This record gives sequence, C-alpha cells and structure tokens, in this order.
Amino acid sequence: GDGGQAGDPFGKFGNAQNKSSLLGKVLRIDVNRAGSDGRPYRVPPDNPFVTEPGAHPAVYAYGVRNMWRCAVDRGDPVTRRGRGRMFCGDVGQNRFEEVDIIVKGGNYGWRAKEGFECYDRKLCHNASLGDILPIYAYGHAVGKSVTGGYVYRGCESPNLNGLYIFGDFMS
Repeated sequence: GDGGQAGDPFGKFGNAQNKSSLLGKVLRIDVNRAGSDGRPYRVPPDNPFVTEPGAHPAVYAYGVRNMWRCAVDRGDPVTRRGRGRMFCGDVGQNRFEEVDIIVKGGNYGWRAKEGFECYDRKLCHNASLGDILPIYAYGHAVGKSVTGGYVYRGCESPNLNGLYIFGDFMS
C-alpha cells in the first residue's frame, strides 16, 4: 500500500508519487539471483528508474494506492497475443476501485486521482503527472475492495478467452 492510513498524507505528493519510497509502487526484483550489494535478490538492470538519481531502483511503476493481487497474462496459446500483460486490482480510498494494466515506468495517478476522477484537486490538475488511467473502475455502490484475478486462457469458455476475471471482497 501507500503507507497512509487515509489519503496518503505524506509529503506534498504522498508516498505513491515519491520514487524514492517503496510505498505505493509496483516493484520488480529477481529473486533467483543475489545482488552485488549482498541482498538476496537483484534489481534487473532494465528497470525504468535504475539510473534516475534519488529513485529506488526496484520501482517498476508508481502512483498506486493498494494493489491487491496481480496476474501476468500468459498470452493466447497460438498467437501469443497479450503475453506479458500485467493486470492488477488497486483498492481505492473513498469512491472507486480500479483495474490497471501495469507498464514499465507507468504512473497510475494516486494520490491525484482515484479511478477516472480527481481525488486531490491540486495534484489532479498538475499537467506534469502524465498518469495512466485504469482500464476499468467502479464505484463503491458496486463493491468496496477489488481483488485481482487472472486472465482466462482456457478452452471451456472461449467467449472469456483473453478477458481479465476478478472479484470484489465486499460486494
């Protein structure tokens, strides 16, 4: 999560927009190789912020509130279309739950936005945010805690092939 009890109140932009903090981020590490610094993991050299001064090198994407399960699409078995897409459910603060496709270096807008709408008006109108909108968002009248799922690639229900199926803890 973003480390905040409510609204990510830390600093001018919050933890989620601060690339030096591990809070409010999607991290990418290689647990199969030890780091040269003695850590039991290594940071992939192609992570997006490895060379950015002040940024933590493990940060892959930022601006998320409380990701609750992610799934990587294994792709269509024949065409491999969709392979490698990462879908994550991001639990909202007060009004919206969202589903995001995570991309390298992406900013998902939290604490400025929740779903497709402004959460913090001052930050929301900051043109330099460059945030990525969710692929789906729903209000708390529908559910209150998105729980990530998986991309269906089975044979039993071809009409679901390639769709991200998820649930909600409180619906």
